[in-house]
Amino acid sequence: GLVQAEALLEAGAIVHAIDRLPSPAKDPSSPFSEVCRRAKDELGTSLNYHQADVRDVALLNKIMENIANQSNRLDGLIAAAGINHETQALEHSADVANRIMSINVTGVFMTAQAAARQMVRLKQPGSICLIASMSGTIANKGMYAP
Repeated sequence: GLVQAEALLEAGAIVHAIDRLPSPAKDPSSPFSEVCRRAKDELGTSLNYHQADVRDVALLNKIMENIANQSNRLDGLIAAAGINHETQALEHSADVANRIMSINVTGVFMTAQAAARQMVRLKQPGSICLIASMSGTIANKGMYAP
């Protein structure tokens, strides 16, 4: 997601990143911090961070509303949330499979829905891009049936 964010920054966008992890900007040497500095110093824009789990629909809706209210617009969304669980296919439990699906499918959809709600509320068209993992079409090492 950071590469896509940087491309949008280079095009002049104000970018908001949402992730479940604590803010990567806390580490001044992190790639995220470097992109934040470049956005501000070289590109005249900003990269902002919001901590949220995509399974928390109420929080997603609140974050999207706050973002949209900052400039009375929401031009687009790139939803690239995704996790995996490295184990043989025959060893996955229902709990693990449900967690993966709740983030990779439902969470991504709910993120898109939260963005779309703001676009509709503001009567403003926008773009929504959903990015999936290459693991959807090829088997990665450690994730296979024996």
